[in-house]
Amino acid sequence: SALRYLAEQQKAQDVAYDAYKKALDLTNARYNTGLVSYFDVIQAQGLALSAEQLDVQIRGNRIASTVQLIKALGGGWARSPAPPSRPRRRPILRHVYRVLFRA
Repeated sequence: SALRYLAEQQKAQDVAYDAYKKALDLTNARYNTGLVSYFDVIQAQGLALSAEQLDVQIRGNRIASTVQLIKALGGGWARSPAPPSRPRRRPILRHVYRVLFRA
């Protein structure tokens, strides 16, 4: 399913983002010791930023897909006159929530 694919993509992107952050830290350390120019730092910053942007985009896609799934399953987007004192979650919503936010 799309949610499973996006979850796998998110894991892979998290690994990539962590690697780019480490590379940026190393580049900064090398710059501070005079081993590389500031251009190398700027390049590392650009790569880390691109990885972070992709990470945010994937998270947004996961949220949008989850909303679409909940809507398709009749996820209660209609307004009720008076909300119950204690909202009840449907089993599928509980499962989707666990899958998305188990970290």
